[in-house]
Amino acid sequence: MRKDIAIAKVPWGVRDVLKILLLTFLIPVLAYAVLIALSRFGILPEGIRQAIRNDDPTISSVLSAVMIITEIGLITWLIKKYKLKMSDIGIRKFPVLRAVGYILGGIVLFLILVSIAFVLLVMIAPSIDVNQSQDVGFEFGRMGAGLWVSFAFTVVIVPIIEELYFRGIILPAITKRFGWIFGIAGSSMIFALLHGQYNVMVYTFVLGCVLSVMYIRLKSIVPGIIVHVINNAVAFMLIAGIIK
Repeated sequence: MRKDIAIAKVPWGVRDVLKILLLTFLIPVLAYAVLIALSRFGILPEGIRQAIRNDDPTISSVLSAVMIITEIGLITWLIKKYKLKMSDIGIRKFPVLRAVGYILGGIVLFLILVSIAFVLLVMIAPSIDVNQSQDVGFEFGRMGAGLWVSFAFTVVIVPIIEELYFRGIILPAITKRFGWIFGIAGSSMIFALLHGQYNVMVYTFVLGCVLSVMYIRLKSIVPGIIVHVINNAVAFMLIAGIIK
Protein backbone atom coordinates (compact mmCIF):
# COMPACT_ATOMS: atom_id res chain seq x y z
CA MET A 1 0.00 0.00 0.00
CA ARG A 2 3.07 2.25 0.26
CA LYS A 3 2.61 3.58 -3.25
CA ASP A 4 -0.86 4.72 -2.21
CA ILE A 5 0.04 6.91 0.78
CA ALA A 6 0.32 10.20 -1.12
CA ILE A 7 -2.26 11.53 1.35
CA ALA A 8 0.57 11.66 3.91
CA LYS A 9 2.33 14.44 1.95
CA VAL A 10 0.61 17.18 3.91
CA PRO A 11 2.05 20.36 5.47
CA TRP A 12 0.58 19.76 8.93
CA GLY A 13 1.83 17.19 11.40
CA VAL A 14 1.26 15.33 14.65
CA ARG A 15 1.90 18.47 16.70
CA ASP A 16 -1.01 20.22 14.97
CA VAL A 17 -3.18 17.14 15.58
CA LEU A 18 -2.33 17.13 19.28
CA LYS A 19 -3.36 20.79 19.55
CA ILE A 20 -6.59 20.07 17.71
CA LEU A 21 -7.42 17.06 19.89
CA LEU A 22 -6.67 18.95 23.10
CA LEU A 23 -8.94 21.82 22.12
CA THR A 24 -11.66 19.43 20.91
CA PHE A 25 -11.87 17.91 24.39
CA LEU A 26 -11.09 21.06 26.37
CA ILE A 27 -13.55 23.54 24.84
CA PRO A 28 -16.75 21.48 25.50
CA VAL A 29 -15.51 20.72 29.03
CA LEU A 30 -14.91 24.41 29.65
CA ALA A 31 -18.32 25.24 28.18
CA TYR A 32 -19.96 22.79 30.59
CA ALA A 33 -17.93 24.19 33.51
CA VAL A 34 -19.08 27.71 32.61
CA LEU A 35 -22.71 26.56 32.55
CA ILE A 36 -22.28 24.94 35.97
CA ALA A 37 -20.62 28.06 37.39
CA LEU A 38 -23.27 30.40 35.98
CA SER A 39 -25.97 28.10 37.36
CA ARG A 40 -24.40 28.02 40.83
CA PHE A 41 -24.26 31.82 40.95
CA GLY A 42 -27.89 32.06 39.82
CA ILE A 43 -27.00 34.02 36.67
CA LEU A 44 -28.80 31.68 34.28
CA PRO A 45 -32.61 31.55 33.99
CA GLU A 46 -34.25 29.07 36.34
CA GLY A 47 -35.26 26.77 33.46
CA ILE A 48 -31.64 26.31 32.35
CA ARG A 49 -30.46 25.85 35.94
CA GLN A 50 -33.11 23.18 36.43
CA ALA A 51 -32.04 21.44 33.21
CA ILE A 52 -28.42 21.35 34.42
CA ARG A 53 -29.40 19.97 37.82
CA ASN A 54 -31.57 17.26 36.23
CA ASP A 55 -28.99 16.41 33.54
CA ASP A 56 -31.61 17.26 30.92
CA PRO A 57 -30.94 16.05 27.32
CA THR A 58 -31.05 19.71 26.25
CA ILE A 59 -27.68 20.21 27.93
CA SER A 60 -26.26 17.24 26.02
CA SER A 61 -27.61 18.83 22.84
CA VAL A 62 -25.79 22.05 23.61
CA LEU A 63 -22.52 20.25 24.35
CA SER A 64 -22.81 18.14 21.19
CA ALA A 65 -23.33 21.30 19.17
CA VAL A 66 -20.35 22.92 20.91
CA MET A 67 -18.14 19.94 20.00
CA ILE A 68 -19.17 20.03 16.33
CA ILE A 69 -18.70 23.81 16.18
CA THR A 70 -15.29 23.33 17.81
CA GLU A 71 -14.30 20.75 15.20
CA ILE A 72 -15.48 23.01 12.38
CA GLY A 73 -13.52 25.91 13.89
CA LEU A 74 -10.35 23.81 14.21
CA ILE A 75 -10.65 22.51 10.64
CA THR A 76 -11.06 26.12 9.48
CA TRP A 77 -8.04 27.17 11.56
CA LEU A 78 -5.86 24.49 9.95
CA ILE A 79 -7.05 25.47 6.46
CA LYS A 80 -6.18 29.11 7.08
CA LYS A 81 -2.85 28.33 8.80
CA TYR A 82 -1.53 26.32 5.85
CA LYS A 83 -3.59 28.04 3.13
CA LEU A 84 -5.17 24.73 2.18
CA LYS A 85 -7.68 23.90 -0.50
CA MET A 86 -10.53 21.52 0.25
CA SER A 87 -8.75 18.95 -1.92
CA ASP A 88 -5.85 19.03 0.56
CA ILE A 89 -8.09 17.59 3.27
CA GLY A 90 -9.71 14.95 1.10
CA ILE A 91 -12.54 16.57 -0.85
CA ARG A 92 -11.40 15.36 -4.27
CA LYS A 93 -12.83 13.81 -7.40
CA PHE A 94 -12.78 10.02 -7.46
CA PRO A 95 -13.37 7.21 -9.98
CA VAL A 96 -17.08 6.55 -9.59
CA LEU A 97 -17.24 2.89 -10.65
CA ARG A 98 -14.19 2.01 -8.55
CA ALA A 99 -15.67 3.91 -5.61
CA VAL A 100 -18.96 2.00 -5.90
CA GLY A 101 -16.99 -1.23 -5.62
CA TYR A 102 -15.12 0.06 -2.60
CA ILE A 103 -18.32 1.31 -0.95
CA LEU A 104 -20.10 -2.03 -1.39
CA GLY A 105 -16.99 -4.01 -0.50
CA GLY A 106 -16.27 -1.72 2.44
CA ILE A 107 -19.75 -2.23 3.87
CA VAL A 108 -19.50 -6.03 3.52
CA LEU A 109 -15.98 -6.09 4.98
CA PHE A 110 -17.06 -3.87 7.85
CA LEU A 111 -20.00 -6.13 8.73
CA ILE A 112 -17.75 -9.20 8.69
CA LEU A 113 -14.98 -7.59 10.75
CA VAL A 114 -17.30 -6.03 13.32
CA SER A 115 -19.09 -9.38 13.77
CA ILE A 116 -15.75 -11.07 14.43
CA ALA A 117 -14.71 -8.23 16.76
CA PHE A 118 -17.93 -8.56 18.79
CA VAL A 119 -17.48 -12.35 19.10
CA LEU A 120 -13.96 -11.80 20.40
CA LEU A 121 -15.20 -9.05 22.74
CA VAL A 122 -17.81 -11.38 24.25
CA MET A 123 -15.12 -14.02 24.77
CA ILE A 124 -12.63 -11.60 26.33
CA ALA A 125 -15.02 -9.37 28.28
CA PRO A 126 -18.43 -11.10 28.67
CA SER A 127 -19.62 -8.37 31.05
CA ILE A 128 -19.80 -5.90 28.14
CA ASP A 129 -23.20 -5.82 26.44
CA VAL A 130 -22.43 -5.72 22.71
CA ASN A 131 -26.13 -5.07 22.00
CA GLN A 132 -26.32 -1.94 24.16
CA SER A 133 -27.83 0.95 22.20
CA GLN A 134 -25.64 3.94 21.54
CA ASP A 135 -26.31 6.76 24.00
CA VAL A 136 -26.15 9.49 21.35
CA GLY A 137 -28.04 10.23 18.17
CA PHE A 138 -31.10 12.03 19.45
CA GLU A 139 -29.47 15.15 20.85
CA PHE A 140 -32.31 17.37 19.64
CA GLY A 141 -35.28 15.14 20.38
CA ARG A 142 -37.12 11.98 19.39
CA MET A 143 -40.41 13.52 18.30
CA GLY A 144 -41.64 16.06 15.77
CA ALA A 145 -39.21 18.67 14.51
CA GLY A 146 -36.63 17.58 17.10
CA LEU A 147 -36.43 14.14 15.49
CA TRP A 148 -35.71 15.65 12.08
CA VAL A 149 -33.08 17.99 13.51
CA SER A 150 -31.47 15.01 15.27
CA PHE A 151 -31.57 13.09 12.00
CA ALA A 152 -29.93 15.93 10.05
CA PHE A 153 -27.30 16.38 12.78
CA THR A 154 -26.48 12.66 13.18
CA VAL A 155 -26.85 11.43 9.61
CA VAL A 156 -25.64 14.41 7.55
CA ILE A 157 -23.59 16.92 9.54
CA VAL A 158 -21.67 14.56 11.84
CA PRO A 159 -20.40 12.18 9.09
CA ILE A 160 -19.10 15.07 6.98
CA ILE A 161 -17.32 16.79 9.87
CA GLU A 162 -15.95 13.54 11.31
CA GLU A 163 -14.55 12.41 7.96
CA LEU A 164 -12.85 15.78 7.45
CA TYR A 165 -11.56 15.69 11.02
CA PHE A 166 -10.44 12.06 11.44
CA ARG A 167 -9.64 10.91 7.90
CA GLY A 168 -8.95 14.26 6.23
CA ILE A 169 -6.68 15.69 8.95
CA ILE A 170 -5.69 13.19 11.65
CA LEU A 171 -5.03 10.15 9.42
CA PRO A 172 -2.56 11.94 7.07
CA ALA A 173 -0.65 13.53 9.96
CA ILE A 174 -0.11 10.23 11.79
CA THR A 175 0.67 8.42 8.52
CA LYS A 176 3.22 11.09 7.61
CA ARG A 177 5.06 10.57 10.91
CA PHE A 178 4.62 6.84 11.64
CA GLY A 179 3.48 5.12 8.42
CA TRP A 180 0.12 3.97 7.12
CA ILE A 181 -0.40 1.07 9.57
CA PHE A 182 -0.07 3.36 12.60
CA GLY A 183 -1.96 6.05 10.71
CA ILE A 184 -4.97 3.79 10.20
CA ALA A 185 -4.84 2.27 13.69
CA GLY A 186 -4.09 5.55 15.49
CA SER A 187 -6.72 7.69 13.78
CA SER A 188 -9.30 4.91 14.18
CA MET A 189 -8.47 4.52 17.87
CA ILE A 190 -8.94 8.25 18.45
CA PHE A 191 -12.20 8.07 16.49
CA ALA A 192 -13.34 5.18 18.71
CA LEU A 193 -12.30 6.74 22.02
CA LEU A 194 -14.27 9.87 21.23
CA HIS A 195 -17.47 7.77 21.24
CA GLY A 196 -16.85 6.60 24.81
CA GLN A 197 -19.15 3.56 25.00
CA TYR A 198 -17.29 0.20 24.99
CA ASN A 199 -19.30 -1.68 22.37
CA VAL A 200 -19.57 1.46 20.23
CA MET A 201 -15.81 1.98 20.53
CA VAL A 202 -15.18 -1.46 19.02
CA TYR A 203 -17.72 -0.76 16.29
CA THR A 204 -16.30 2.67 15.42
CA PHE A 205 -12.69 1.45 15.51
CA VAL A 206 -13.48 -1.14 12.83
CA LEU A 207 -15.46 1.45 10.87
CA GLY A 208 -12.58 3.92 11.13
CA CYS A 209 -10.11 1.35 9.79
CA VAL A 210 -12.33 0.55 6.79
CA LEU A 211 -12.90 4.25 6.02
CA SER A 212 -9.17 4.98 6.35
CA VAL A 213 -8.27 2.27 3.84
CA MET A 214 -10.92 3.61 1.47
CA TYR A 215 -9.38 7.08 1.69
CA ILE A 216 -5.85 5.79 1.12
CA ARG A 217 -6.93 3.76 -1.91
CA LEU A 218 -9.35 6.25 -3.49
CA LYS A 219 -7.53 9.50 -2.50
CA SER A 220 -10.89 11.03 -1.56
CA ILE A 221 -12.93 11.07 1.63
CA VAL A 222 -16.20 11.51 -0.30
CA PRO A 223 -16.85 7.73 -0.68
CA GLY A 224 -16.08 7.36 3.02
CA ILE A 225 -18.60 10.09 3.82
CA ILE A 226 -21.20 8.12 1.85
CA VAL A 227 -20.47 4.94 3.86
CA HIS A 228 -20.51 6.94 7.10
CA VAL A 229 -23.87 8.50 6.20
CA ILE A 230 -25.34 5.07 5.37
CA ASN A 231 -24.03 3.64 8.65
CA ASN A 232 -25.41 6.49 10.74
CA ALA A 233 -28.75 6.48 8.90
CA VAL A 234 -29.28 2.75 9.51
CA ALA A 235 -28.20 3.05 13.17
CA PHE A 236 -30.44 6.08 13.70
CA MET A 237 -33.50 4.40 12.20
CA LEU A 238 -32.91 1.20 14.16
CA ILE A 239 -32.58 3.03 17.47
CA ALA A 240 -35.59 5.21 16.63
CA GLY A 241 -37.64 2.13 15.78
CA ILE A 242 -38.28 3.37 12.24
CA ILE A 243 -36.95 0.05 10.92
CA LYS A 244 -36.91 -3.20 12.88
